[in-house]
Amino acid sequence: MSKVQIRGDLELVGSQGAARAMRIELARLAPRGVDRPKPTSVDESSLAIPYDPSWALLLLRYSRTISRLFWTWGVVREDRLEGLVAGLREVVESISWKGRATFSVEVRSKGDFRASPLQMRGCAKSVLERDLGWTLDAERPEVVVSLRASLAGSRWASISAAA
Repeated sequence: MSKVQIRGDLELVGSQGAARAMRIELARLAPRGVDRPKPTSVDESSLAIPYDPSWALLLLRYSRTISRLFWTWGVVREDRLEGLVAGLREVVESISWKGRATFSVEVRSKGDFRASPLQMRGCAKSVLERDLGWTLDAERPEVVVSLRASLAGSRWASISAAA
């Protein structure tokens, strides 16, 4: 299995056990003129659907159960910083959003990853600045990049644009 998975998911995160309620909410929002995507379960508090800008906007405006919304660019299955940097580069190369942007980086959870949140943040920051030419702006970023690690058991980091 490849250590880097390029994804294009819209990940809906709710409170503990909210996946069922979010499925119902997707059905409720579907009549607003957008075809309803088939969600897949990530865990008991989150779902993933294929990325679609119209669904992202619809969920941001009208969702009641979603607490966080992520556009997941990719997943890196590594447990060391060197592998994380190489994987992030591969993910960043696949992003269709080129050009200048301001960004900030947050580490939502580090799980079993063998580096500190500051080290993970620094890796993402350097890759985005060097490879995309983006500029760090902690005060007013256009994009908030979120690194999230798995729960105990398997090591991976997910890089996403957070809303």
